Amino acid sequence: MAAIFDDDVIQKIPENNSQALIYICDVFSEFLEQHPMSNHVEELYEEYLEFHALVTEFIALNDMDFDVNELVNERRYNVENIHGLLAKLRKKYSAQVDLDTSERKRAEFALKLKGGFAYTFTDGDVNRIQELLNQLRQLITDDQRFEEQHKLRLLKKLEKLQSEIHKRMSDLDRFYGLVGDLGVVINKFGNDAKPIVSRIKEIVDIVWHVQGQAEQLSNNSKLPALGKDSNEDEQN
Repeated sequence: MAAIFDDDVIQKIPENNSQALIYICDVFSEFLEQHPMSNHVEELYEEYLEFHALVTEFIALNDMDFDVNELVNERRYNVENIHGLLAKLRKKYSAQVDLDTSERKRAEFALKLKGGFAYTFTDGDVNRIQELLNQLRQLITDDQRFEEQHKLRLLKKLEKLQSEIHKRMSDLDRFYGLVGDLGVVINKFGNDAKPIVSRIKEIVDIVWHVQGQAEQLSNNSKLPALGKDSNEDEQN
């Protein structure tokens, strides 16, 4: 039987941790609904282990406050335990997902209502950022030095940015998150990372300029974290 959580499913896992766990639960629930008459202990046991392994690793990697019971040497007990795990995950994180959705909707309405604060990009800004994000996706996809999971995380983040950027935005946090990714790439690949680094820096420069205008900073204000060697970061 094919794996439930293949690469296509993994790439669709939301970036938000709570939404990600609910998504994982949904995928597993849909799978179980398609096999209502199966002997889960025997025929689907491997799929239960796959779900348990993914959830355990996701929670550990993201340092989340949730205890996943360890498996024991009894299949039927493990299946029942994993069913209980799915229920506990839904109960704990559904409320957080609802809160996240409410906050996002409030931010969207704030942009539409009179007086709602927003950062405003020009059409040129949006087009250039989309172009740079496309270039980054291609560079990362083609670069064999990336570990597969690191590559998937970066590509998912870039895809999320591309789907969310528009002329008016309530916050710029996702863009500044690229600065952390920039640091990781520099430390891993050094000077060989210049094509990726230069594009991330250009994106952040555009975002900083937009924020500077909104906060009424002088036009020549620089983002200190990016350093001073801008002339050395020409795109390759």
